[in-house]
Amino acid sequence: MVVLLVQLVLLYALSALLVLLFRPGSTSAAGSSVCTVCAAGSAVQSGSCTQCVGSCTQCTAGKFAVAGSTTCTSCSANSYAAAGASVCTNCAAGATAPAGSTASTDCTACSAGNSLVGGVCSQCAAGKFSLAGSTTCTTCAVNTYADAGSSVCTNC
Repeated sequence: MVVLLVQLVLLYALSALLVLLFRPGSTSAAGSSVCTVCAAGSAVQSGSCTQCVGSCTQCTAGKFAVAGSTTCTSCSANSYAAAGASVCTNCAAGATAPAGSTASTDCTACSAGNSLVGGVCSQCAAGKFSLAGSTTCTTCAVNTYADAGSSVCTNC
């Protein structure tokens, strides 16, 4: 019974050591006794260090990875990333871009008569207006009006 308990303790200690030496998001040369954590902007693409195979591969444009990642993650809507990025960059205020965008040129400003609401360009309601790239619609002044989607208010 004592021998079994000692074996279990040793097995647990060995598995804890292997987790430290061979952790996901890292790689090594064949036969190495330690792993190297993948740098930010790269991830293990084939295999993992638990098998001591695979290599860190730079993330493609539109994706990012923090140091030690096992996968590259697509940028969310309204952000973008160049190849090898460790974070996605947000589009400028009032601009939108589809998920997985690769450059700031993918960000487009909301057109006049629209504003950015919840990350989506939405038409201004009647009685409000906006200029291109606006993040909000502005209420028309007294003695003026605007149809839905207007870029200006008109005098009565």
